[in-house]
Amino acid sequence: MKQSVKWKEKLIKNREVDRRESSDCVRVYNRRLEIIKISNALEEGKNVSDSLMDSVLNNTDKPNKAKPNNE
Repeated sequence: MKQSVKWKEKLIKNREVDRRESSDCVRVYNRRLEIIKISNALEEGKNVSDSLMDSVLNNTDKPNKAKPNNE
């Protein structure tokens, strides 16, 4: 009985590790895709905001998310 519990716990831990690794891969892929899009836009002579470039290159949230003013 104890072996089945240990087996289930190990299975759950493995699933969590797999989920975390896949989400990391997706985030890295999306970041690389954004960098490619920005570089292509710059090559075409389009304007790209400095804050967008900074946020992508510094791996932070996008600046176009509205934040309420707490004054």
